[in-house]
Amino acid sequence: MYDTPEDSRTNTKGEFKDMLTVIFPVLNQIEMTIKNNIFYTYIYLDSRKPGRYQYGDYLFEFEPMYVGKGKGSRWREHLGYYKNWLGYKIKHIKDCGLEPKVIFQEKNLDEQSAFKSEIDLIIIIGRRDLGTGPLVNLTKGGDGVSGYIHSEKQKENFRGKNNPMYGKVPWNKGKKFPEYSGMNHPNYGKLMSEEQKKKISLKVSGENNHNYGKKRPEHSIKLSGRKNIKRQGIPPWNKGKVGIYSEETLEIWFQKRSGEGNYMYGKHHSKETKKKMTEASSKRFQNSRSREKLKGKNNSFYGKHHSEETKKKMSEKRKEYYKKRRENDNSNFSSSKSN
Repeated sequence: MYDTPEDSRTNTKGEFKDMLTVIFPVLNQIEMTIKNNIFYTYIYLDSRKPGRYQYGDYLFEFEPMYVGKGKGSRWREHLGYYKNWLGYKIKHIKDCGLEPKVIFQEKNLDEQSAFKSEIDLIIIIGRRDLGTGPLVNLTKGGDGVSGYIHSEKQKENFRGKNNPMYGKVPWNKGKKFPEYSGMNHPNYGKLMSEEQKKKISLKVSGENNHNYGKKRPEHSIKLSGRKNIKRQGIPPWNKGKVGIYSEETLEIWFQKRSGEGNYMYGKHHSKETKKKMTEASSKRFQNSRSREKLKGKNNSFYGKHHSEETKKKMSEKRKEYYKKRRENDNSNFSSSKSN
């Protein structure tokens, strides 16, 4: 109990001040945590390769190809940069009419926790350059320098003629990955020693292989004919293109597939194989979609006409066919009558 109203007000103010001294540090701590917990870890997935990909406790619907850490829109920066391994894969995915999938594995992390998460994910999934997995990461992770600001002195040391690249053309300017094939490849004409080959073989053999213990995914099981589930809906890169191969290349292909170069040269289909081919062909034409492809301008013979010589041959063959058929029918009829 307070003796006077003034005493009660004074004591209440003191208690309120004590309470504020406790609350403010807690609020400041919460505010700092919110400001710092802005990092995340993200994974790029190859949308060309659907299936079941499990690494430890992590399960993905597409093959993972890159693990990163960042904040804000860091994950978007890879989409327009095609001069590294990840960019090269992204470009190929886009050329197929697809977009890479991006998932955020963990959010609202402080930077150190995000680095640790990135390192753990890379270890579990594995890097392609080490032969331990499919990731195109070239480091173990956790080596970012976000938030680092160069001092004015450092900036001045790299300006103008102080820059070691001043006046020089970057070695990879205007170059694309295909240009490193053949004679342009740095290892062109060089042979690896047996020891090097053995080392590489051991790195990607047995349990070291990223496909070790995995079963063939369902998407790679082929359907009838030459269709593949993985490629369904994706147009071939050369569809509708004309003149992309030189006359020399076409002639080489023709020579390789002609005469003795043809894989069927001197061989003949068995009766069983011929029967299977006939059944497959009849089933194909029962499909409305297949029939639609042969109508009108889609038909390879659209606008063409048989020559008189061809018509005569077709007529003779048809007459010969029906003659044999009548003879077979008469022989079957006479044999059944005698019985």
